[in-house]
Amino acid sequence: MSKLVSFIIPSRYPEKVKAFFDNLQETTQNPTDVEVLVKFDADQLETQNWLIEEQKNRPFSIKYIHTPRLEGVFSSSIAAEQLFHLSDPNGYFVSIMSDEPRFLTFHWDSILLQYKHFFPDDIFRLRISNFKFNNYSSNYQCAIQPDSFPIYTRRWLELTEGTGDCWGSDAYQQCAAFHLSLGPMSYLNFFHEHSLWRDIVVHDIEMDGLEFGVGISLQEQIERDRRNLKEWNRLSSHPMQEHFSYLSTRLYCAILAYQHHVSEFRLIKQPNRKTVQLIDSHNNELAEISYAVPRIVVYTQNLFRRIYTFPRLLASRLIKKSQLWHIKRALNLVKPFIGKTKEALNPDTLIAKHQSLRERMNRAYRTIKTPYYFITNHIDKWLNPTRPGISLLFSKKPYLADPTSKSTKEDKLWLEEELKSQHHHKSLLQTKKFKHPVIHQKQLSQCRVD
Repeated sequence: MSKLVSFIIPSRYPEKVKAFFDNLQETTQNPTDVEVLVKFDADQLETQNWLIEEQKNRPFSIKYIHTPRLEGVFSSSIAAEQLFHLSDPNGYFVSIMSDEPRFLTFHWDSILLQYKHFFPDDIFRLRISNFKFNNYSSNYQCAIQPDSFPIYTRRWLELTEGTGDCWGSDAYQQCAAFHLSLGPMSYLNFFHEHSLWRDIVVHDIEMDGLEFGVGISLQEQIERDRRNLKEWNRLSSHPMQEHFSYLSTRLYCAILAYQHHVSEFRLIKQPNRKTVQLIDSHNNELAEISYAVPRIVVYTQNLFRRIYTFPRLLASRLIKKSQLWHIKRALNLVKPFIGKTKEALNPDTLIAKHQSLRERMNRAYRTIKTPYYFITNHIDKWLNPTRPGISLLFSKKPYLADPTSKSTKEDKLWLEEELKSQHHHKSLLQTKKFKHPVIHQKQLSQCRVD
């Protein structure tokens, strides 16, 4: 029997995990529909006997692993990815949690069951945290205020190639959802045509303990703040935003396939063209959509964000309220001219008048951009050689979860092998044949968006 939901919990505190087990058993109506996957550190092998007893006595399924601690919470993405591939492949929902949340709503699983197939293509997320009402106007906001502990459909995580290469999987997946809301072609889609928002706010399932990092030491809080800032800057960089655009393009192509009654399809990445191809079961290319992100937009965003946030106090002293009033008045005077210019340069009008010219320009652009993307892809790999959030393997001064311990050669070898294994799993997801529950297949007219 397939599971309704799989909970992924990396932890180091058996007492908190036991409290979570108790909470599930108390609040779940059909516990056999639930599975919990737990990760403990390799120096906690004494928990194995306890977990075996829990497997026998609990009405829900329990799976567990013991792996090297590495950098503690900062390497939790390794464990989350491992547990995701150990979860029920036919399950519907997946939630990546800490060991602190508790359900306040009794029979919450019966409520969750009502959200099954909320979208018939099974590509959506349920938002239950304190940030569930947030609206996101920038990629950086997704990194600092993501919806913590969302409930994903398994199809969503398969299309985004796993839980994410970030110790904050919630921020990683929120960035992918943000680029889906921009529509195909990312920031070049000025009118956000065909943009999609697949986040559903859940009102009738309440949880407690959704805060993160409660009761940690001052030293660890300082380290988390430092690592947070570093990770936020990395997630907002151009290579990462282009990666999120790629993931959102995979989501969009899968939704497009369902809308056009394509029952079986594959998604092929073309890195030298920076496109995703939608291929049907007969190897016909149905669509090819670009995931390229303009560098100038990302560089400008990051530059202005850093200029604005760092010297905010200095800026407030230099610019007085009276000066702001004059600037606003001047902008109001030129506003009508800006509106007329925008109307005259409407892309839809230009495309309608010069369709043949646009096609010739697109062909020339595709010819030029292929070697450009080939070169910039290698430059991006050179500038970002390390796996995000993990310094144990790559840094001369690694952060260790326990300052008294030292990274061993066995830990490094294990991490190398595990990263290779996870890369293999991602490759399988990249080439996986997806199936939609569609009876009639309708041929989708060939389209190309560059």
